[in-house]
Amino acid sequence: MINNNSIYIVGFPKSGTVWLTRLICDGMQAPRASGMPGDEEKVNRTNAMLSLDEGARPAIRHTHLLPHDLADYRNEECELGIYIYRDLRDVLISGFMHTHSAEHEVLLTRRDETSLREALTDPWVVMKRKYWRHVSRRAFGRFATRVCQEGWHPFGTWGEHINQWRAHAAANTRSRIAFISYEELRNNTLITLKKAIGVLGIEIPAHEQLVTVVERYSAERLLKAKLSHDAVDRPLDVYAPGTLRKAIIGDYRNHMRRDEACLVENTHGKMLRDLGYVDNGNWINEL
Repeated sequence: MINNNSIYIVGFPKSGTVWLTRLICDGMQAPRASGMPGDEEKVNRTNAMLSLDEGARPAIRHTHLLPHDLADYRNEECELGIYIYRDLRDVLISGFMHTHSAEHEVLLTRRDETSLREALTDPWVVMKRKYWRHVSRRAFGRFATRVCQEGWHPFGTWGEHINQWRAHAAANTRSRIAFISYEELRNNTLITLKKAIGVLGIEIPAHEQLVTVVERYSAERLLKAKLSHDAVDRPLDVYAPGTLRKAIIGDYRNHMRRDEACLVENTHGKMLRDLGYVDNGNWINEL
């Protein structure tokens, strides 16, 4: 059995890393390390290893950093980690909603439900809605173009992030890094958690304990609690503002247009196929 100071929860932004971190922390009854590396800590690296509970092992460290950047923080001989990846199309929608006003949610809906009656009775309201829909569309187009072509600074593009972590795991034989998808974690949380922990070579928590944790942090329960005014037993840290939105697989179908889909296909179509998200480029015609 491997003893290690840390377990790293890694993924591209908006891929489910916060949710997975909470599941692992509670499932293994391990502390989450504060001051984990991120955009701010790249400037102030000395804070990255502070505030750890030295009596508890392992500490769970959540990060989006690429392997060569994370190396500046690590001090373990054997690196343990779980890498979670998510369909880029849903990452783009979730990322845009996270970085922009929630009002864009309705405006980005692909189908305009304006009725003829509404257009005749409230033409000014309809015009304003069309204008702001256009503004939202342009904003999303710019966001999607930047993330697909230039990446999400300082973490590179979605494809680069996955490929670099794959290469890092393959090149470091002393490390154990489990690769899971957000979709399999969402659809079968318990089995996926056990599989990921098993790859790390550490003791898998008791089945009953994991079942309790999975229920406590199920997306359905968290979404219900998020909308509730009842503060009892609400794990608020899981859905800090902008963290938990819908947790829907395939939500891109509700918002993405063909021009945006072509951008995704042209920049990351091969990776989408490699990961099994699409069979070919015909998915664009289904929007």
